[in-house]
This record gives sequence, structure tokens and C-alpha cells, in this order.
Amino acid sequence: MASALRKRNTLFATRGERPTAQSQATALRGYRAKSSVGEIDSATGYDIIGLVTHMPKNTIIYGILLIVLGVGSYILTQGVSATALIPAAFGLVEVGLGILGQKAGLRKHVMHIAAALGVLAILGSISGLLKVLFSFAGEALQRPHAAYSQSVMAILSIVFVALCVRSFKEARRAPRI
Repeated sequence: MASALRKRNTLFATRGERPTAQSQATALRGYRAKSSVGEIDSATGYDIIGLVTHMPKNTIIYGILLIVLGVGSYILTQGVSATALIPAAFGLVEVGLGILGQKAGLRKHVMHIAAALGVLAILGSISGLLKVLFSFAGEALQRPHAAYSQSVMAILSIVFVALCVRSFKEARRAPRI
């Protein structure tokens, strides 16, 4: 907290202004930045409509969903194919990255790695989504469980990468204290 206060006082000193008690309290609380949805509070990570903009938490949630998808797919196929656990493997790595991303010094790099892994997940699972979409046009699915699992993984990954891109844009726009 003291370092934030020093940064704020230095900012005022370079402008020739004197810090007030209110500006010091603001420096201790963090900053408020405008987002495409609303105002984001750095202390809570929530924007005005309650969407979580704190990416390490989103990464952990995404990883848990992938783990549930992988284990669920493996159980639904009665353990016939170990490849049904691929989403769970991606999920374990994402949870680990989300935990590492909670450290402020590592957050930027770790979240970029998590986003890149999300892109790889999209590339690996988009074929299942396309197969399911083509099945609506009358084409038969050869392995429906695999196609549905890949579809869900693709959709989860697309949403995750979109949240990552949104977060990266907001981080660039956010004022620095």
C-alpha cells in the first residue's frame, strides 16, 4: 500500500500539485477503469454488471470445466478410450496456470500462455464442432461421444480465448498508478 501511495505522490509532485487525503485514499484502494461493459474496480476485479474480469480465476474455472468434461466423457464411454481424457489434461494445465497467474509478477506471462493453450484447444477440437454442425445437415456421426466432447471443448475454449482477448485489451487501456 505504501508503494502505491508513493507512486501517487510522485505523480502529483511531477505535476506541481499537492496530494489530498482523498487522492491518497484512492491510491490505497486502487483505480477504477472504464471497460467496454462498465467501470472496473481493480480491487475486486468485477465490472458494473458483475462479470469477473480477473483472468486467473477465469482460467481456473475454465480448467475445472475441462477436467469435468474429460472425466465425464471418459466415464460415459465406459473407459474405452483414453483420448476422452484429453480435455482433462488441458484442464489440469489451465488450473495450474490460473494458480500461478494469481501472483502479480507472473500474471501477464502466465495468462498469455493460458490464452495460447486455449487457442491450441480450439484448433484441436474445432473438427468435432464442425462434425456436429454437419450432422444437423444430415451427415452421420461415426463417434458421437467424441464429437460432442470436442464440440463442448471448442465452445468453452472459444469463450475463454474471447475473455482473454477482452482482458488483454482492458489491461492495455487501464490507467497505471
